Amino acid sequence: MDLAKLKEMASGVPAFLKEQTPALLKEQASVLLTRLSSLADKILESPLGDRLFGHFPEEKRRPMVFGFGGAVIFLLVLIIVLAISSGGSRAAPPPDAITAAGLLAEQLFIPAEPDFIPEFLLEREPRRFWTIEDIRPYWRVPGYPELWRNEISSVVDTLMEGVR
Repeated sequence: MDLAKLKEMASGVPAFLKEQTPALLKEQASVLLTRLSSLADKILESPLGDRLFGHFPEEKRRPMVFGFGGAVIFLLVLIIVLAISSGGSRAAPPPDAITAAGLLAEQLFIPAEPDFIPEFLLEREPRRFWTIEDIRPYWRVPGYPELWRNEISSVVDTLMEGVR
């Protein structure tokens, strides 16, 4: 392709857009207004629209619907803008700042865990088998169901009295 043809094509595109854009905008605006008008008619014909706007004169109902819709949209946009603008603008207080109750921030939180974990200290040397003295506090002789029943009921009674 020739450089002159490219320049001619490039210069023709903006002129075409300049000629077509106002006509397209007018057509889209006309379609939008027609749809909004039919929506306002549907709202006015609905039971809710009749209840809200029924006591106004006929010629003022449609402008009231448009004003009410515009106010709702304006409030929604305002709420969104306020929510976005107030979201992250607060600066975090320094970690050593005094709080409202007069406590330092490090007093309110659990301190960080140390870098080292001390070794587990055994109370006694581990053995492979338990002795009779080790087992005795935990062992109950099986059998004698009446003895077990009485012991269990007394333990349950003690627990239930502690709940009261």
